[in-house]
Amino acid sequence: MRPSEQAPAHAIRRSVVTFGVGLTLVWGVALPSFLLLDPIAAEWARLTGTLAGAVSTAAAYGLTRLRLSRRVVPHFAFRAALDLTVSVSLAAIIAWLVHQIGGRVPYVEAFSILLLQVATGWAAALGLYTVSRANLRTLPGSTGLRGLPGIRTVFVVGAVVLGVIASVSLGIGSSTRAAGALDRQAVAQLETLADLFAAGIDAAPEPSQRRRVLGVAQTLLNTQALLVPVGALPAPLAVGGVEPRWASPNVSDDGHLMRLQDGERSHWVRRVTAHGVLWLTAAANVRPPVRAPDDAPAMMILALLVLGAPIAALVVGQDLRAELRQVTADLQAMAPGAAAGAPAGVPVASNDEVGDLAIALNVVCRRFGDQNAVLAAELDAAAASDRARARFLTAASHELRTPLHTIAGYCHLLGQDAALSPAQREDIQVIAEATVQLQTHVDEILDLGRIEAGDEEPLVLTDVALGALVRRVVERGTTPPGLTVSLDLAPDLPTARLDARRVQQILENLVGNALKFTGTGRVDIRLWAEPLNGAPGLAVDVRDTGPGIPPAELEQVFAEFHRVEGQRSVAGTGLGLPIARRLAERHGGTLWATSTPGEGSCFHLRLPIGGPA
Repeated sequence: MRPSEQAPAHAIRRSVVTFGVGLTLVWGVALPSFLLLDPIAAEWARLTGTLAGAVSTAAAYGLTRLRLSRRVVPHFAFRAALDLTVSVSLAAIIAWLVHQIGGRVPYVEAFSILLLQVATGWAAALGLYTVSRANLRTLPGSTGLRGLPGIRTVFVVGAVVLGVIASVSLGIGSSTRAAGALDRQAVAQLETLADLFAAGIDAAPEPSQRRRVLGVAQTLLNTQALLVPVGALPAPLAVGGVEPRWASPNVSDDGHLMRLQDGERSHWVRRVTAHGVLWLTAAANVRPPVRAPDDAPAMMILALLVLGAPIAALVVGQDLRAELRQVTADLQAMAPGAAAGAPAGVPVASNDEVGDLAIALNVVCRRFGDQNAVLAAELDAAAASDRARARFLTAASHELRTPLHTIAGYCHLLGQDAALSPAQREDIQVIAEATVQLQTHVDEILDLGRIEAGDEEPLVLTDVALGALVRRVVERGTTPPGLTVSLDLAPDLPTARLDARRVQQILENLVGNALKFTGTGRVDIRLWAEPLNGAPGLAVDVRDTGPGIPPAELEQVFAEFHRVEGQRSVAGTGLGLPIARRLAERHGGTLWATSTPGEGSCFHLRLPIGGPA
C-alpha cells in the first residue's frame, strides 16, 4: 500500500472498531435495559449481545484488513458496509437462536432483541459506508470529493428499511416493556404479601395457627407459600439444583429470586421468620393484553413507512435515472462528430458510486484523448512524410524521363548504323531493353504519385472487346523457354465500357508477373462472362505454376513497394499490383489473389460491362 493510502486505510480500520464497539455496548447494555427484561432474560441478553457484538466486530475488522492488504480499493465502501451488514445479521440470528435454547429469554423479548440488533447493525453499516467514502479515495481523480456520499438509494431505502424494523421493534418492544412492568408489579405485590405473612407466622406460636396462615396464602391466585427449616430449600428449588445457600447471583438483596424450570418462569420471595424460612412463589409468565396501549403510535408509523416505501423507491429511481441520463448526454457530447466546445469529461456530481462511474469515465476519456493526440501527431507526421516522398518521386521521375528518352533515341540511331558488328548491335539492344524497363518503372512511379495526390487522369471509356485485348497482351509478351501459355476465351463475349489503355495496363501487369515469376510450367489465362454485384460483368483469371504466395502476404502484395519474401531477386518495383488494383476499382471492379505455396498463384480480375457506376 502506498504511503498516501495508509492514513485513509487506518481511518477505515479505526472506524470499523469504533462501530463494532458501539454495537457491542448497545447489544449488551442498552437493548436489555431498554426492554426492561426479567433478571434471567436480561442476563442472557447482555451476555449473548456482548458476545455477538464482539464476534461481528472481529469478523468485519478481519475482512477489512484482508481487503486493504490486497488493495481491493474500488467500491471498498460498499464492500465494507456489506461485510458489517452480513456479520451483524448473522450474529443477531445466532444470538436469537441461543436465546431460544431452554427458553432463557421469552419469545417476544427475544424477537424484539433480534429486530433491534438487525436495525442497529444496519445503521452502523450505513455509518461505516459514509466514513469509508469520506476517508478512502477509491479512484484517481476523486480529489475534493470527501464529503458525505450523495447516493440516494442507500440512504432513502436504508431509512425505509430501518424505519420498518424500528416500528416493528417498537410494537413488540411495547409488549415486552408492559410484560416487564407486570413482572415488577407482581414482585412488589409478592414482597408485600411476604412481609405480611412473615409477620403473621411470627405472631402464631402454635403450628396449627401457622398452617392457617399458610392456608390463607394458598388461597391467593397464582401464589403458593412454603415454610421450610433454616438451611433447607423448598422441593421445587431443590430439584432444580439451586444451592442451599439462598444468596446466589439470581437473588437480589431484598430476597427476590427469578426461577426458570422447564421453560416456565416463577418469582420466589424469601423471608426468615422465628419458626423457619417462608417462601412465597407466583408465576412469572403473565403477559400483557395482545395490544398494549402504546402500540398505536408504533403501528401508525409502520403503516406510514410501508405506504411511503414505494414512493421513496420511485423518487430514488427518478433521481438516479436523471444522473445516468446526464452522464449519457455528456458521453454523447464527447463522441466523434460532436459539436465544438463539447465538455472534456463527465461532471462528478457526488461522492458515491455514480461519482466513481463519472471519475472512471473521465480517466478513460483523458487516456483516450492523450492517445488520440499522440496518434494524430504521428498521422500528421506520416502524412507529411508521404507527401514529401510523393513530391520527391514525382520530381525524380520527371527528371529521369528526359535522359531516358534521349538514351532510347540514340540506341535506335545506333542500331541503324551498318558499320556495327553483330556483337555491338546486341549490346545496343540490351541497353535499349533496359531503357524501356526503366521507363516502365518511371511511369509506374508517376502513376503512383498521381494516385496519392488525387490527380489521376480521367478514364476514357469506349466499347472494348476484352477478348481481343487479352489476346493482344499475350501475343506481345515474351514467353521464356520451358513455359507454356494457354488462352481460354469464352465465345460471344459482349463488349464492355472500359478505358482500353488502363485495362491493358492491368492485364500487362498480371500476365507479366505470371511470366516473370514462373520459371517452368504453365500460365493459364481464362476469360468469361460473370455477374458482378448483380449486374453483367466479365471475369479474367491469370493462373501460374510458380512458387506461390504465403497466405499472410496475399493482401500485402497489393501494398506499395511490397515484395514477397524469397522472390525479391526478381526485378521490379512492387508498384504494379497496387496500381492495377486501383485501376480495377476505378472501373467499378475488383482484383484479388489466391495461392497455394509451392503450387502457384491465381489473380482474379472482375470488371463491369456497363462501366463504373
